[in-house]
Amino acid sequence: TDIDNFAARPTRRTTFTIGVTYNTPYEKLQLAVQILREVMETHESTDSYRAFFNSYGDFSLNIFCQHFCKYLEYDPYLGALEEINFEIKRRFDEEDIEFAFPTQTLYVIPENQAN
Repeated sequence: TDIDNFAARPTRRTTFTIGVTYNTPYEKLQLAVQILREVMETHESTDSYRAFFNSYGDFSLNIFCQHFCKYLEYDPYLGALEEINFEIKRRFDEEDIEFAFPTQTLYVIPENQAN
């Protein structure tokens, strides 16, 4: 049986998805990916990172992100993630890039038009 010694790992990996609204223009979508890369790259906790527009979700354009954090102790790790998340939010707000949330569009057909 193999045993994983998590204390021996060099980094902590966090995987997350950022969803932006479908009405996000092409240029803003590219900017969103660029912002995510810049925020992770420049944070002092970052060992490595990745961000790629990777899917069309049910209600959002999805950007896949991974952050590899140098901080192994839990509280500093959580603090780093919080700082990164605050900076992502600030930069998206600054650029008017909207986060997506679950939505539905309902089409109501008047009774006299129903088959």
